[in-house]
Amino acid sequence: MLKWKMPFNLASGIFNFERKQIPAKHRLLAEMRGKWEEVVGETNARHSSPRAIRGDELIVHVDDPMWVSTLQFLKDDILENLGKHFAQDARETALKTVRFRVGELAPKAEKAPRVKFAADPEQEKRVKEAVADVEDPELREALKAFLIRKKRVEE
Repeated sequence: MLKWKMPFNLASGIFNFERKQIPAKHRLLAEMRGKWEEVVGETNARHSSPRAIRGDELIVHVDDPMWVSTLQFLKDDILENLGKHFAQDARETALKTVRFRVGELAPKAEKAPRVKFAADPEQEKRVKEAVADVEDPELREALKAFLIRKKRVEE
């Protein structure tokens, strides 16, 4: 069995792996898609989506030529909002301009509703005992939630 020389936080390990393996522009684009509505507003977001980063330029697809001219008019505001929301990542990729073109919009990610599983007091006691030796509090809570859900599925 492998033994770690120092405590290992799974979340930071995944974060470090992601930072090393996924190019900054791809991470930034994924984050932009998730927060696009905050950057451009609800109405504009329904008709546009960030599609690519090429050099210092963000390529945004729109669903109608009318939106090209509408968003072109708002380009400076959009760049300013991008800087506010993604300051560090935008510096890494050095975005300087936005280009709008008619094209296919990225599919909107739907957030699944979070379901809180309640355990009966006896089950919760057993689960707490099972994860008591886990030192990392974040991992301990994740394991606890997993074990409670697993038990609900088996019933």
